[in-house]
Amino acid sequence: MKKVKVLILIVLILISTTICTDTNNVCAKNNYFPDNYTGYRYPLVPGTDEWDMLPDHQTMCDACQIPENVLKSLTTEQLVETILYYPLLCDMYAYDTFTDGVNEMTSHFNGILELLDRTDYANEASNILYGEKTAKKDLSTQRNNGADIASILQDNLQKEDRLSYIQKRFLQVLLFQKKALMNNSDEIIDNVSVFRSGQRIDENCFLKKSDAVKSRMEVAGELSYIYSELAPGTVKKLKIKDVQIEAYYDSTINEIWISPEGNLYIFNIPDVSEEEKGEVRKKYSKVYGVEPIREGTAKYNCHSYAWYSNSKKNKYWIDSPEKIIEESSKVQEVSKLETQKNDIYVYYKSSGEMYNGINHSAVITSFKNLPKSKRTFTLTSKWGRAGLYEHSEDKCPYYYWRNEDTNEDYRVPRDVKYFHLQ
Repeated sequence: MKKVKVLILIVLILISTTICTDTNNVCAKNNYFPDNYTGYRYPLVPGTDEWDMLPDHQTMCDACQIPENVLKSLTTEQLVETILYYPLLCDMYAYDTFTDGVNEMTSHFNGILELLDRTDYANEASNILYGEKTAKKDLSTQRNNGADIASILQDNLQKEDRLSYIQKRFLQVLLFQKKALMNNSDEIIDNVSVFRSGQRIDENCFLKKSDAVKSRMEVAGELSYIYSELAPGTVKKLKIKDVQIEAYYDSTINEIWISPEGNLYIFNIPDVSEEEKGEVRKKYSKVYGVEPIREGTAKYNCHSYAWYSNSKKNKYWIDSPEKIIEESSKVQEVSKLETQKNDIYVYYKSSGEMYNGINHSAVITSFKNLPKSKRTFTLTSKWGRAGLYEHSEDKCPYYYWRNEDTNEDYRVPRDVKYFHLQ
């Protein structure tokens, strides 16, 4: 099976590198990269017939790997730019947190792995996101001078306007990774890290939360956007299949902004913005060929939809269903051929030991039996803070093959289990 898939991939790449007579394909390829792009050009990109022919997520990942000789020849600036146009960068939205999504992508994309091995990656990421002056100016004496650093950010954040929400979110996660603090001495990297709204803001940091009570609308014209993340709602007890768990009720979004004076403002907004939802919706449509059944929201996640309630009024966010699986007598693990409609299909993490942590829960919408006692599934699931989708089991952000799979008639997904609820 693996040989067959590799052959298909090679053929598609060869087709993509020849002269394409299809006008739509030519336009899609030409428009995918900006005019001033200097990074690696992926041979297959969303919006083309060749991309649509890729049969599953694993093959998509394989098609996007950067050749080793090219990878090592890219400057760090070019490598960051290359990753910003990684066709599967939107996968980070399919997880409960952006950090979880980036960590999962890192396991399957050699571009991010290479970047994290470079000591200057945080500096280049900061340069692209916040402006060249921010990354290159010596800020070692500016720790307590909020106005100075704020003016630098204010002068250079216009570069961010050319970036999509998805690209900005990735760069923000990249800058908040612990390795960035360890490998880069610029003060901006250290200080940007305190923007995480769930952490206490260091009293010695020049960025202090303002005492002034202002609404976002009152100061929006003066502020520069810095970061956004999920703000978990009120912790409440839920009983699911006779097992009591804790869940977050009515989660929201925290946005962090900075003023020209260096004051930090944290604004809480009810949900994901319409602009961001629209961008992610369009991206998933091109990458996976799916349209949302419901729009994106931070109110509930995949585990809540699958294990608790599929109502559109659901406002509970469940971190993991593991306790339900382990303790409930009303949850029964079944084999693939024993599954029924509305059973739960669980994807486990694709790196490390087998069945090492749950990645995603989905509801089985339908299935199709194949020769040799095989079965494929159509699923419905909530993709992180993005929308609710009906999708195949293999053309979605959570699907990977087993490395040892040699079955030529069927692709064996890595680390999945099936559960029937009584």
